[in-house]
Amino acid sequence: MRTGLLLKPEVILAALLFVLGAGYLMGGLLEGGVELREVELQAPEGRSMRAVEVQLVRFDPAGLEVPSFVTVEVPEDDEAGLYAATLAALRETLVADGVWPQELPAPLVFLPSVGRSSNLVLDFRFADKPSLTVAQERSLLDSIEATLAANGIDSASYLQNGQAARVFLEHLTVRSSL
Repeated sequence: MRTGLLLKPEVILAALLFVLGAGYLMGGLLEGGVELREVELQAPEGRSMRAVEVQLVRFDPAGLEVPSFVTVEVPEDDEAGLYAATLAALRETLVADGVWPQELPAPLVFLPSVGRSSNLVLDFRFADKPSLTVAQERSLLDSIEATLAANGIDSASYLQNGQAARVFLEHLTVRSSL
């Protein structure tokens, strides 16, 4: 009766898969692993640039919007690059005003498209969180969001060092889902 159980197709298939899996695992362990190659990516040469006028929005001490227009150079077909250049220009303006901390670089910008909607993703990379008051952080976040809205982006998600962030820098809750 026991030999009848061992000859069932389910048992034979399970035993065969076990033997193949064990053989595959042992073969991989004996080889010593996979060698990783370093690949260097280069930007295509001769990429045409265009000058685009963008609107920057900052807030004065009374909380009133102060719009300004600047021209940024961006690659012809790079929409995420347009927003990255816009935020870099905003950073320069706000660093001069003392609103954007010097140690906080401009964010990396990604524009993933899901269906018909686009959500801008801003990844702030920093070693140490800059020390800001709630009012300073509010002014900075308001300037970023108002500038993006003035340039056609309705929603943005925020990351810190590539990880979802529930707060902007220290105090303010922001959208982190992609």
